[in-house]
Amino acid sequence: MGSLKFISYIGTDGVPELVPVVQCQAADSRRLAFAPLAFGRELRRIPSGTEVAVFCLTMGMEDVLIRGTFRGFKRHRLITLGTVDIEWVYNSMPPAHGAIIAGHAHPVAFTLLARVRRADSEHRRSDARLERLPQRR
Repeated sequence: MGSLKFISYIGTDGVPELVPVVQCQAADSRRLAFAPLAFGRELRRIPSGTEVAVFCLTMGMEDVLIRGTFRGFKRHRLITLGTVDIEWVYNSMPPAHGAIIAGHAHPVAFTLLARVRRADSEHRRSDARLERLPQRR
């Protein structure tokens, strides 16, 4: 695992909910997508149209907070995906901490999300190399 990701929202009872969503990826510069394979029961409780926040943290301590609208789950070819339309991105990392996107897509947001995606894929490659090593008995 190259990064940790969590989605949060205010439940119907007014209590904040926090669900791990490690499988979340940037679909493009305006949308996040994730499958409900891990923590599916909890993720399916999020009502469509709910304002959510997604926090992404790499193992290199780079992070980004994304706020947007959850659009629900839809079937795309052979997989069901949940999507979040990005409305606002906050970067807490120096030297340029602060809101980097508010109300429109911005290349910096896509770059930060690409870093999170790259960290995930690098970690998967290192895991694959370890799996190919002969096992000692």
